[in-house]
Amino acid sequence: LKWRKEYKSIKRELVLTLSNLKQVYGFNDVTLTALNRYLKFQTLHCVALTQKFNKVKPKYILTDFDRGRYNNCVVVTGNKLAIPTYSFIHGSTEPPTGFIPILANKLLCWGEIQVKQFASLGIKLERLPIVGNGKIPSPPLSIKKHGHNSLDICFAGNNIAMNERLALFNLIGDATRKINHIDCIMKIHPAEEKINYQSVQDINSHIKIIDSKDLSNK
Repeated sequence: LKWRKEYKSIKRELVLTLSNLKQVYGFNDVTLTALNRYLKFQTLHCVALTQKFNKVKPKYILTDFDRGRYNNCVVVTGNKLAIPTYSFIHGSTEPPTGFIPILANKLLCWGEIQVKQFASLGIKLERLPIVGNGKIPSPPLSIKKHGHNSLDICFAGNNIAMNERLALFNLIGDATRKINHIDCIMKIHPAEEKINYQSVQDINSHIKIIDSKDLSNK
């Protein structure tokens, strides 16, 4: 009953918004019907979360990504209830090609470059604290150094097609093999395993592959 009351209060605005999407962007009826159904499910989540948060009274909310299908409901509900909301950065929020306006009160950035990226898109600096990556110590690994000109390269592989990752691995291998005094480290995606890269590491033995298990604050 509570959901029906909440939904009724926004139904007119929702219908107008969907109609605008059809007129301005050419959305077809099938897409609009699916979107309308999705938004109804989202409102159900928000009503349920409101009841939950009023009961458990969280001091703050932290998500890995504030635009996920469920996370966005968590963050929006937290904002509505004046619960401080924080989010890490994940994939599709990375500007400029995949920027999505952030929902959380504060976006926890890895460093100054990410702050500049989001600030250039209109996000206020006070919403962009730098927290680094607590999972990666500095330096990330105890590896042999070649002197004061040494340079460590850590490549964070994205979850793209395997053949593309292997090709990129070889490109990095070819480039770094020709340069002296470089320790090359490749960090693979958490969903991957080192064995996936065995075929290319055999010819790029100067590259050190690490995974999430290798990273520690110790």
